[in-house]
Amino acid sequence: MKIEKGLYIKFGIYAIIVMGLFSCKDGKNTLEKDQLDSLQNSVENALGSNLQIPDSLKVYAPFLEYVSDSVKMSKSHCKIYTYVNASCPTCIEKIKMWDDFVDKAIQNNVPVFMIFHSDDNFELLKHLSESGLIEDFKFPFFLDTEGIYTKNNPFMKDNVHMETVLTDQSNKILLIGNPLYSSDIANSYYSEIQKRTKLLTVNAK
Repeated sequence: MKIEKGLYIKFGIYAIIVMGLFSCKDGKNTLEKDQLDSLQNSVENALGSNLQIPDSLKVYAPFLEYVSDSVKMSKSHCKIYTYVNASCPTCIEKIKMWDDFVDKAIQNNVPVFMIFHSDDNFELLKHLSESGLIEDFKFPFFLDTEGIYTKNNPFMKDNVHMETVLTDQSNKILLIGNPLYSSDIANSYYSEIQKRTKLLTVNAK
């Protein structure tokens, strides 16, 4: 029986995501078979589909300097999107954890879109940002004011670690998973970004 190359690739990505979920630092490594089956279906359906970006997202730029603005970010050959609960102090504190990864992404002209949802009208995020308690982030933030981002991308509701994705320029989903919590996922992100950056350079010649 002939198996298409794409199936091998998709299975490989799924395996990396599952390994990443089991290695995440939340102390919970018990996924039942039905949960794994559901996760696999979600991954298979999401990979290759287009991430749905609401027109209602609001740009929030509380810092003085940025590597890129929202228009240039949207035109990048690869993009990273991650979803953050702006009403959760612990979640907001984790923004700092992105610094090293963001620096490497910038080297390949890849922006990081931090999309925030909130139960407090983003008051906590704005207070921490404008008081200097959140250090300058190198890209503007994006506020999901209508709370529809995950509704438009329902696979993200299956697992919190699926709220981070890598896309191409047209927002086709290439990889799923949070690179901060898994070296396997991080390495997959780096590999895919570098591959596409090299291809872009070759095509530009």
